[in-house]
Amino acid sequence: MTRDEIAKQLIDLSKKLTEHEAVAVKSALALDDAEDALDTAQATLLLSGKVEGKNQETRDAHLREQTMEFRSAVREKRREHALAAGRLRALTATFSAYRNVAKMYHNEER
Repeated sequence: MTRDEIAKQLIDLSKKLTEHEAVAVKSALALDDAEDALDTAQATLLLSGKVEGKNQETRDAHLREQTMEFRSAVREKRREHALAAGRLRALTATFSAYRNVAKMYHNEER
């Protein structure tokens, strides 16, 4: 690769990093929202007395059953966030590699 090609790649990767950072932040916020919704649903069910059972294990099972939709949403948001974070890490590693190559070219010029 030429220096110009590396410079172009660094510029392109910089733009992609900015975009993917926004996606990662958005996915983290969506995960927070899903977890908050689950917490709220659980609290509402507990306070309303809709969770029944003679022992804690039975009540926990009822609570899990009644919040399945919220739990599914949290799992989905965790997956989305993990993918976004993984893409961001991969782009960061690629950017770092190109930056190191650019530094090597720069040091050769001296």
